[in-house]
Amino acid sequence: MTSSRGGARDAGRTKRGASLRLASTVAAIALAFLLVLVVLGRDGDDLRRTVDDAGAWAPVAFVALAVGLTCALFPFPVVAAASGVLFGVVDGTLLSILGGWLGAVVAFALARRLGAAPLA
Repeated sequence: MTSSRGGARDAGRTKRGASLRLASTVAAIALAFLLVLVVLGRDGDDLRRTVDDAGAWAPVAFVALAVGLTCALFPFPVVAAASGVLFGVVDGTLLSILGGWLGAVVAFALARRLGAAPLA
């Protein structure tokens, strides 16, 4: 026969582990955000130069960055405006839509995977 103490202790461990995984994910996203700021710089000319140097990989990098920023709860209108400035209106709009959609899918998957246990 199991005691109610053991069950409560196991539930506490499960919630603690889930909370730790969630906190680790948030910390990893924040670290990635800071890394992007350091690598890309904060000046518009530096950013345009970096995009030009990236060549054909620039749209792929932008979508990956948009996904990460969406998961980090960064305001998406800022990302969309940057895509228009960097890639033009048509390409920037398409890249913003793709990045926002993929970011929403990834955020939902992360929330479902990592956030279910702490909320249960």
